[in-house]
Amino acid sequence: MDVKKLERYGKVERPYIGFWFLAGSLVLISFGALSVATWFYAAHFPYLSKHPGDFGNFGDYIGGVLNPIVALCALIALLYGIWEQRKSILRTQTQFNQQQFDNNFFQMLKLHNDMLISNESSVQLVCEMIRQKAVTNVIGKGRDGFTVILDGLAFEHNRIKNLPFDNDRSHALYYSVYKNAQGFLGHYCRYLYNIFQFIDNPNVQIDVSSREFYSKQVRAQLSNTELAVLYYNCVSEYGREKFMPYAEKYGLFKNLPLGLLLRPDHFYLYARGAWGSNYKKLKIEADSLIDESGLAREVIINRQDS
Repeated sequence: MDVKKLERYGKVERPYIGFWFLAGSLVLISFGALSVATWFYAAHFPYLSKHPGDFGNFGDYIGGVLNPIVALCALIALLYGIWEQRKSILRTQTQFNQQQFDNNFFQMLKLHNDMLISNESSVQLVCEMIRQKAVTNVIGKGRDGFTVILDGLAFEHNRIKNLPFDNDRSHALYYSVYKNAQGFLGHYCRYLYNIFQFIDNPNVQIDVSSREFYSKQVRAQLSNTELAVLYYNCVSEYGREKFMPYAEKYGLFKNLPLGLLLRPDHFYLYARGAWGSNYKKLKIEADSLIDESGLAREVIINRQDS
């Protein structure tokens, strides 16, 4: 990771400031000790001696005063050097770990997008027409497959829209379409879940802001229809225990248009964390849509605090 990214994460330090501060302090202490020693000698011996031996004694006196101070300063400088070296090693290791994490993360994201673009989904939808019933195979390639799947969910939901939306019914709704698209949808959701698991791995030493940054990168790759399908995947048995906590922790549905929900009161199927910083605005919009629809609330699992 480059210096600018490290500065964004607050990981760049300024070791030279501490070094020059310590060096300046040691110089001042040395001059202070020398000044005190000179003053003490001048106060007790006001006249300069004419005997060379006296100057030798004076030199021994100054040396006796300064040598312990110089030795102490040298020890402090040595310890400080060891400490700075340790910090430098840790800093280098952190940068290496961050770079390695970056490489793995963006490679996973690329593989996920490549898989999505190259995949062709054949989703069998039961279409009830006016005056007739027909079974059609609708082909959705890449992200278009999610539009097909979402249409299938809407069709199936119309059949049960007057029933309470509990855990069993939410799974039955999703499974009714999933069983016909599991080759595509199962692989997609499992791999996306693994990306969030990688971001949230406690054994990886990155800070909270970095995890949020990476989760935003994932969220930015998802289309609205992908988010809508994932919304119902996570409330089914396939995602309720494992994927839903990540969705609520990292605000996965922050940018999901409420118009793509099968009903506006499905907004309450998730805790407020799933909507990120847009929660208050979206809650007002959801309540307004519920009131305008004139429909009784069908959600009986409200995961949001009152």
